[in-house]
Amino acid sequence: ERWMHSLAELAERERDPDKFVVVACHEMSSLPWLAGVRWQSRHSTGVEGEETSHPTVFVFGGLTLTFYTEWAASPALVLHIRLLARLLGDYYEAKQREQEQRQNAYVQAIYETGSRLTHDVKNLLQTLRSLCSAAETSSEADADSVRLLMQRQLPQIAQRLQITLDKLNTKPAASLDKISGVQWWQFLRQR
Repeated sequence: ERWMHSLAELAERERDPDKFVVVACHEMSSLPWLAGVRWQSRHSTGVEGEETSHPTVFVFGGLTLTFYTEWAASPALVLHIRLLARLLGDYYEAKQREQEQRQNAYVQAIYETGSRLTHDVKNLLQTLRSLCSAAETSSEADADSVRLLMQRQLPQIAQRLQITLDKLNTKPAASLDKISGVQWWQFLRQR
C-alpha cells in the first residue's frame, strides 16, 4: 500500500512517461519480496535489482514488465504483482497520452502562429504592391500626392513588418515542454 501511494505521488511529479517508469521500477526493486525488475517501454529499457530464474512477465500497452523473485511466485503473489504491474502500466499509458496531448498542442500552436504570420506577411505584400502600382501609374502631376502617400504608408509598413518579425522571435510559452528540433521532427513524422 505504501508503494502504491509512492507511485501515485511519483505520477504527479514526473511528466515524462519513460522517466516515470525508470524511477518507479527503481523504487519497486526495494520491495522485500522482489529480487529485481526489468522493463521495456517504447524509448527505454533497463533492469533494477537482480534477475533470477523465477520471472513473472506482464505486458500493458507499450510497456513490458518482468518481475524477478527468489522463489516461484505463489498465485496470491502473482495476483499482487499483476495489480502493481497494472497500476504502473495504467500510469505509464496516462503519461504517454498526456505527453502526446502536449506535443499536439505544441504543434498546433506552431501551425497557428505560422498561419497568422503568413497572413500578416501576405497583407503587407499586398499593401506594398498597391503602393508600387500607385507609384508606377502616377504622372508627374501626382508626384506630390504619391510622395505624401509613401511618407505615410512606408513607416506603417515598416512598423507592421517589425511586429511580425518580433512575433517570429517570440519564445514559446513556458508551459510547453522544451524539446529539440530532432525530437519534434520525429514526433511529427510518427503522427
